Amino acid sequence: MLKRRNTHRFKRNITNTTPIRRRIMIRNAQRKISLRKRMFALMQSESKEQTSEAC
Repeated sequence: MLKRRNTHRFKRNITNTTPIRRRIMIRNAQRKISLRKRMFALMQSESKEQTSEAC
């Protein structure tokens, strides 16, 4: 299972910035989250393939 990230620092940084910088930070964070989810899905599919081959 994916571990939850601590968002306190991220939220504090966002509230004290300009709107443009805030948009950039949110976009970067979303990109990082989607990348982690994609990598996790790949790991799951690989482990399923290995277990099906073993049976």
